[in-house]
Amino acid sequence: MEEKLFDGDFFRSLKRISLWSENRLNGGRGGSRKSTAKGSSVEFSDFREYMPGDDIRRIDWNAYGRSEKLFIKLFMQEQEGMYTVVLDTSRSMKADMTEKYKLAAKLAGMFGHLALQSQDRVRLVSVQDGMAQIEKSLTGMQSRNLFLDQVARQRFDGVTDLWQSVRHIPFPRKGTVILLSDFMDRDTNGGHMETIHQTLRYLKFCKQDILILQILDKEERKPQLEGTVKLIDCETEQDLTVTMTSWLRKQYDNRLTAFQKGLESAAKKYQAHFMQVYTDTSLEKIIYDGMRAGVFEQV
Repeated sequence: MEEKLFDGDFFRSLKRISLWSENRLNGGRGGSRKSTAKGSSVEFSDFREYMPGDDIRRIDWNAYGRSEKLFIKLFMQEQEGMYTVVLDTSRSMKADMTEKYKLAAKLAGMFGHLALQSQDRVRLVSVQDGMAQIEKSLTGMQSRNLFLDQVARQRFDGVTDLWQSVRHIPFPRKGTVILLSDFMDRDTNGGHMETIHQTLRYLKFCKQDILILQILDKEERKPQLEGTVKLIDCETEQDLTVTMTSWLRKQYDNRLTAFQKGLESAAKKYQAHFMQVYTDTSLEKIIYDGMRAGVFEQV
């Protein structure tokens, strides 16, 4: 990514906020969040499958001898939260005249920073072409630059297929998923909305809390096109010639509003937090709106 996204101003704006968290967390290593799940105190509770990064001293070798699978013992204590930042890296995020990819990358870095700052675990997952590229999960502020490097090296290419991509992501334990995407598809009617519902259903089935951030460019909100123009789909390369009239602008506004309301309704149905952000919105305004929506907490 050509531009320096994470500078001193970026980090200063994050000093006094933290991510929201649910009261009940499951699994994971010792962290800063109270849990009815278990850690390493004297009160044994349960087992779960071993995950890379877990303390190997907590592996139950007797269970391994019986099943040939690695399990760790869970005990009552404070737990780390588990955050998965899902970043849409399709071409529509980096189309001509749009800087959605810059804002998406900056937001991904913000959520990673806040998770690590709270001693939680975070992983970056980039999605495109129906596939998911899962980066190594990280914990501790010493891992911050590594996470930001993971974000900065992402290439925005390929086609949006959120459902086919997300269904490839495993979720071994309860956590929080942050979806960063424009959620744009050639079919923004019923068919596409159903795939969004499928995605959210899958995440809830995997016991994930969900935050949806729809990222749109200011030009997508209010197109400034005039006269007869040829529009080219940056993902499919299909073209469409249109003449911009007041009627067509109104139709566009109506379709965009209906799509955004449908996305917001889907979020509400699956108890997800939902925010719309635009490329001309400052990070400070996004944080302020997030605090009002209960996404961020002041520390």
